[in-house]
Amino acid sequence: MKKILSILGSTLLVVPGTTSTISCGPPKKDSNKLEDIIKVTDLGEFDSFLDITISKSTLYDRFVELNNKIEPGDVLLYLFDDSSAYIVPDIFSNKTGRVKITFTVKQENSLKSFITQTDLGTIENKKSETIINKLKELNPQIDELEYPSIRVDNTFDLFEDSQTISNRGFEQPGVVSVTFKVG
Repeated sequence: MKKILSILGSTLLVVPGTTSTISCGPPKKDSNKLEDIIKVTDLGEFDSFLDITISKSTLYDRFVELNNKIEPGDVLLYLFDDSSAYIVPDIFSNKTGRVKITFTVKQENSLKSFITQTDLGTIENKKSETIINKLKELNPQIDELEYPSIRVDNTFDLFEDSQTISNRGFEQPGVVSVTFKVG
């Protein structure tokens, strides 16, 4: 009887010890890196440049819909050119990093035929007015646009040496990325 009790006692001590060793461990931590969270980076096709310039919410809404682990307001979308944008954390978000997303637009990018010189060279500052003035100087054909609504789309510093230009005019909408050096 003593032997049976000692065998049972040692078995009971070993089993719970083994179980707690297996079940213990650090809790799994969710990543805050956008690269780990964002699974879908190709947003598919859009009908018009107006869908992605005037109403960026169309592009943003599709991104959130395809990436259900992203909550609206966690990230910002910055249009880069006529086929890509960048997702970056909102200033109040705990997310980190940035992710390039892509898309296509059925409509022809009419702006590209008016802005052929995209390297602006050296400009004195990165203000929108300076960029637009230099763009018009190097591309005088911009004045031929019907109902132009040329603007610098992103007033952020995602890239030090480039900026996104869009025409939100209904006749020749489009998006072009320009490069420059500040000096």
